[in-house]
Amino acid sequence: MDKSGAVLERLLKSQIHRSLLFLCFFSGCFCSFFLQSQFQLNSVLSAALVGFLGSFIPENRHIQSLHTHALIYTGAFVSMGHRVVQLEVVPIALISLLGTGLYLGTRSYFKGLGGRLGALAFITSLLGLVVKTFL
Repeated sequence: MDKSGAVLERLLKSQIHRSLLFLCFFSGCFCSFFLQSQFQLNSVLSAALVGFLGSFIPENRHIQSLHTHALIYTGAFVSMGHRVVQLEVVPIALISLLGTGLYLGTRSYFKGLGGRLGALAFITSLLGLVVKTFL
């Protein structure tokens, strides 16, 4: 394979990687919002249920490298920060996109997941309030 083909393959893999990160964050956020709006569960219970169910995703090397469980939990935690059950899919996707971008952007500043996920969920919750206000 020539050099440009290898660069293209790496770019494609990184795009797939970012898309999977977004999908994990979005699924946690959307499922928690869905439980709040459709089943009238409170925000803490819906986030806990989503995080609990997300923990049953079987682990392998690829899932561990993506931090799948942590991103599902963080997405659910974002929805716990405020009750915005009126939101539709597009604002939730925007919030998830912002959260995934923050996750990728803070990767080099934090070691481990402990402080990063809580700070990320808090900041994304604040951004969610901004999205709710202006959309």
